[in-house]
Amino acid sequence: MALDGRIGSIHPGHGRPYENPLEALAALEEAIEHRHERIEQVRRARTAGVLTLERLLRAVYGPDLSEDLEKAARWNLRATLEHLAQGH
Repeated sequence: MALDGRIGSIHPGHGRPYENPLEALAALEEAIEHRHERIEQVRRARTAGVLTLERLLRAVYGPDLSEDLEKAARWNLRATLEHLAQGH
C-alpha cells in the first residue's frame, strides 16, 4: 500500500487485485481488447439477422452460458446495443 499519495494497488470488480503497475496495465489492455471483440461479435450477429435479445444472448455467449451469468450478459448486451446505436 502506498502511503505517499500514489496508487498502491488496483482492485477490479472481479478477479484478483493488482499490486504491480505493469500487471494492472496489461490487465486493463486485455479488458479493453476483450470489450472491442465483444462489440464486434454483437455487430456481426446483428448484421447476420440476430435481432432479439434472447437470440443475441445465445449467439454471442453460446448455448452453455450459466444462469448465474445471464443477468450480467443481458446487461452487457444492452449496453453494447446502446453503444452501437450511438454510431460507434
